[in-house]
Amino acid sequence: MGSIVAELAEKLASTAGKLAIDGTLSLKEQADAESDTAGEGQIWVNTATPNQLYFTDDAGYDQKVSGGTAYRVHFHNSWVMGG
Repeated sequence: MGSIVAELAEKLASTAGKLAIDGTLSLKEQADAESDTAGEGQIWVNTATPNQLYFTDDAGYDQKVSGGTAYRVHFHNSWVMGG
């Protein structure tokens, strides 16, 4: 698996740190976000039924991105999401 990680790291470095995916991205469900790290956010899928997409900031605040009463508003080239 080390070679896959090295290959991915090389591709990310060669694209200015951007990750482009052709197709879909699947994330396994989990009950909570991982431990918080200063300066980093997390995107993860909660085990609720049906499952729910979350963003957790570096202070540990979990924000539901989808499901329930979430809404989206588009301003120019940015998306604002809430719920």
